[in-house]
Amino acid sequence: MTPTKWALGILGGAALAAAALAVVGRRPTLDPEAARRVVADYARLLHAGYSESAALAAVLRDEIRVFLEQPSAAGLEACKAAWLRARPPYLQTEVARFSGGPIDRSPDGPETSINAWPLDESFLESLIDDAARYPTLDEPVLRKSNGAGGEANITTGWHAIEFLLWGQDLSPGPGGGTRPLTDFVAAANAARRREYLKVCADLLVKDLSWVRDQWAPGRSGNYLAEFLALPPETALSRLMTGLGTMAVGELRGERLSVPFTLKDKEEEHSCFSDSTHLDHLNDAIGIRKVWEAGLRDLAARSDRGLADAVGRSIEETIEALRSPDLNPFDQAILGDDSRPGRKAIQKALDALARFNESFTRLATKMGIPVSTRLP
Repeated sequence: MTPTKWALGILGGAALAAAALAVVGRRPTLDPEAARRVVADYARLLHAGYSESAALAAVLRDEIRVFLEQPSAAGLEACKAAWLRARPPYLQTEVARFSGGPIDRSPDGPETSINAWPLDESFLESLIDDAARYPTLDEPVLRKSNGAGGEANITTGWHAIEFLLWGQDLSPGPGGGTRPLTDFVAAANAARRREYLKVCADLLVKDLSWVRDQWAPGRSGNYLAEFLALPPETALSRLMTGLGTMAVGELRGERLSVPFTLKDKEEEHSCFSDSTHLDHLNDAIGIRKVWEAGLRDLAARSDRGLADAVGRSIEETIEALRSPDLNPFDQAILGDDSRPGRKAIQKALDALARFNESFTRLATKMGIPVSTRLP
């Protein structure tokens, strides 16, 4: 499947195949072949998503290399545009987090190197500034420093690159940070900042390519081979736990409820680029893609009413998160609950609460153990 097909959500015919569900007494019994088709289509969907994510990260890396060879204001803006273009496919794969898959499986899962947040700007800057302690800014140094001494001590991944390109967002309104070109060409640490950015971009492509290859067909010993060999009920449990936890524990809990309650811009996801509203929307779109890739039809055989309710709550979440009142998110969380931004967030929170209720009941009807809580 090409990257474009992932972006458009075009799935193979098997993804939409009807799934039979027979009930023996009170114990639901899945048709194993139908369940395997759903599992296989989920795997194909993820391989396509990670393939596009790695490909667009490589475009970002190449844009950064061009900029670093001959820094210019136009080149810096081109890097920012490439970062924004590369983000949606990755965010849409986050539905596979919390599923025991390769993205965050210990000890090799690279999620904390790819998308960890929040980021302590002063810690990252200290690596750039301290040439005595860190004479070389290379892969071993950045990997060893990532998360060292505190979970906010992030030195690699999407948000490290975002900070290096935009700088801190210190002003209200849309637009994000305003890092000057002089930080890369005239500052005392300009050469080290350029080197740091280059290494970060290289590592992002390397890590995303590793995850892509873990889902690649035809490779013995990777995660896909393990996943497809699982009993279908076990694979579905992983799939549905990842989907439910991303929707409820992570998106509703960490990414929406916390900043909504605290009204603190430091709690938003992509604060430097002011693109947090797009993070939330693409997470929800990724949830819908997996739901519609056969899982909806399989679940409907158990309880069509609950399956329809799950689908409606996903659509209501996406509709709420498309609101222009959420851009920029750091302003949408402020004020009283009558403000348009807070009303839009509340709609999304309510829709995800309905999703949780319907989804967990549906999983019980299907006989599939799931969790929607963060581990």
